[in-house]
Amino acid sequence: ISSQVSYRLGASLPLAYNITQPWRFITAIFLHGSILHIVFNMWVLMDIGPMVEELYGSARYLFLFVACGAAGYVLSSFVGNLSVGASGSLLGLIGALLAATTGRKSIAAQSLRSSLIRWLVYIGVLGLIMRGTDNFAHLGGLAAGYLLGRVMADRQPADDGP
Repeated sequence: ISSQVSYRLGASLPLAYNITQPWRFITAIFLHGSILHIVFNMWVLMDIGPMVEELYGSARYLFLFVACGAAGYVLSSFVGNLSVGASGSLLGLIGALLAATTGRKSIAAQSLRSSLIRWLVYIGVLGLIMRGTDNFAHLGGLAAGYLLGRVMADRQPADDGP
């Protein structure tokens, strides 16, 4: 999708523009640059999303998705990127799950944490080799998700003992 089309639909722009058009921090989350971009984002969303929704509930899941994506675009626009996609939101969901599994000793929590770290490695490698990847949006979303995950109360798993 051309940059001009993305611009008109609400892509995130460098900070000087986003400050005067702050909706771009949100609209950019729901735009994508290609079919492959959508496929990769949907793959991660289908794998990570249900866990976050079960852990935090639907309303907080939506809040995490949007807030982390917007935080990712704040960092991205600060460094001057034009960007679209839900990757910052998705990294935020991973960050929230990392925060929720921090300090938990159960096998399930440790296994989930290992899977999340593998996702981060995959996304990091793809971010380095694929042209046009906004790694600043990824980093901003991940940091926001981790911080929000540390302050938001999650639901205790039914099998998590004392």
